[in-house]
Amino acid sequence: MVGDYAFVAAGANGLVVVNTSDPKLPEIIARLDTDGVSTAVQVAQKPGSDPEQWLAYLSDGPAGLVVVDVSDPKSPFKIGALGLGGPAGRILFTDREYLFVVVDQREVAVISVADARNPTQVDRITGLPAAYGTAVVAGSIAYIAAGPAGAFLYDVSYPLEIQKLPYVEQPDNQWIENVAIAV
Repeated sequence: MVGDYAFVAAGANGLVVVNTSDPKLPEIIARLDTDGVSTAVQVAQKPGSDPEQWLAYLSDGPAGLVVVDVSDPKSPFKIGALGLGGPAGRILFTDREYLFVVVDQREVAVISVADARNPTQVDRITGLPAAYGTAVVAGSIAYIAAGPAGAFLYDVSYPLEIQKLPYVEQPDNQWIENVAIAV
């Protein structure tokens, strides 16, 4: 949410913007159709811009990542996109210049959004098991739940030089499906 507006990844309906100024009567005020099936969204100020410029980063399934200017919530418009070679899933931020996008439930793409009109993949975390749950970036560490394989940890201090850390083994064949970090 930004102010009184909620931004919703609405599947085949793309991005939906909801005015929540009256929580008892939320109102859809805008829709932006996308080429794929929107499954996740993160909203942040554009890096290096004035505080009134906001961007939505949208996982759009097989279409990859879509960048939408939502500075005027009533008139969102697409400004950039990046194909990822597989369905885009959850989006994680490290800061406003880099984000991480889960791809095909097996990899995590590291994307520079310093130029929002031309997002660029700068690295990719590979070798993850096919069935894993959530991923979280907290500070300089990415935590990735890897089902029966435990949890994988990565130092993402320098997104251009990601370092794999020792993983957390799960005893007694228990699955790790979720990770959460208290803030």
